[in-house]
Amino acid sequence: MIDGIAKNGQLHEAVAYFCIEKANDVMYTVLIDALCKEGDFIEVERLFSKISEAGLVPDKFMYTSWIAGLCKQGNLVDAFKLKTKMVQEGLELDLLTYTTLIYGLASKGLMVEARQVFDEMLRIGICPDLAVFDLLIRAYEKEGNMTAVSDLLLDMHKRGLATAASSAAVVFSNMGKYSKGHL
Repeated sequence: MIDGIAKNGQLHEAVAYFCIEKANDVMYTVLIDALCKEGDFIEVERLFSKISEAGLVPDKFMYTSWIAGLCKQGNLVDAFKLKTKMVQEGLELDLLTYTTLIYGLASKGLMVEARQVFDEMLRIGICPDLAVFDLLIRAYEKEGNMTAVSDLLLDMHKRGLATAASSAAVVFSNMGKYSKGHL
């Protein structure tokens, strides 16, 4: 019910309804996600306070929704503060959390930092999926770093991942721009 109200653009009604009903972690997660999509981070902070008052503990889904909202707004400083808080609270970051952070960095053109987050993800044993590779390949192509694109394609091959059609399209569309020495 909460999800339906929130998706119909009646977010404040959803919050009001939510405050009357018995809260659970799923309801909080749905509202946090919707509030983040609206950019209402003050209300998100208020809900995080209510979570503790309700005797619940914020989970990685709640945090990742918040991080995604912050990344979409370009607020990477607060997104990384939340990442740190997650770790401090003993929550394991997962593929979605890392992909969200990589997306935030790549969308700002911060490819050195995006690669550092990718490497951290690998170090702790999280296997990247096609979406992460595609995201990085597109971002590196945008900055003209075809060596990095080639390295990622090779890494995908070594991991037994099929090249996404969109990743292959990046390479083929740029073959005329770059000499064979760059690929």
